[in-house]
Amino acid sequence: MLTAQALFEKKIYHHALFYCQLAVEKQLKALVIKNRNRAAPTIHDLVDLATVVKINTSKEQNEQLRVITSFNLAARYDTESYKFKRNTNRKYFSTWYKITKEILLWLKNL
Repeated sequence: MLTAQALFEKKIYHHALFYCQLAVEKQLKALVIKNRNRAAPTIHDLVDLATVVKINTSKEQNEQLRVITSFNLAARYDTESYKFKRNTNRKYFSTWYKITKEILLWLKNL
């Protein structure tokens, strides 16, 4: 999240959102290791990872995880990155940064 914040300050919003996705992914994978006592799968889909961890998510949380998952692909691949970069701004980042922090806090308290 520190990297996301640093990229935000440099106005590199699309990559900042990628790091938000990465933070949630790493937290979910840590929960797989902790709660399931096995290696985390090599997937990036946050909804799928939440399923592996066997945590109950609300419809709103599922939708938030789905959107945050999209930041992974959108920031990394050229055709998607261009569209994503063009459509992200300070307000969009700020909204999803706040949501990401809320999700991370929720996951840390499980």
